[in-house]
Amino acid sequence: MTPSPPSRWPAHVQQVRKLRRAQDEFVYEPVFVGTFEDAALGVILNTNLEAVVIYDGFPYASSHDVPLLRSVLSSRLGNNADGRAPKDYGLKLAEIVKRFRPELDI
Repeated sequence: MTPSPPSRWPAHVQQVRKLRRAQDEFVYEPVFVGTFEDAALGVILNTNLEAVVIYDGFPYASSHDVPLLRSVLSSRLGNNADGRAPKDYGLKLAEIVKRFRPELDI
């Protein structure tokens, strides 16, 4: 979860890649999202995730209009933001991560 605009995500990926060392046993690749819905779907659907970093102050609704994915999300979380303020979405997302993927580091 990142507060930066999607146009900056490729640059962030490159910065993370520069941190790799030849002796590293594993290769890590960041996955950036900018909304609560996108992050929750990523946690539920992407079994390759190993850890989650959450920033506060992100929007709830995804900018992607994919009814099937929204249906998956609403079947697991409900249909709305629970009346929370954007500053509270980070805590709610952490709760979702622990509920669906307790093995993930936050």
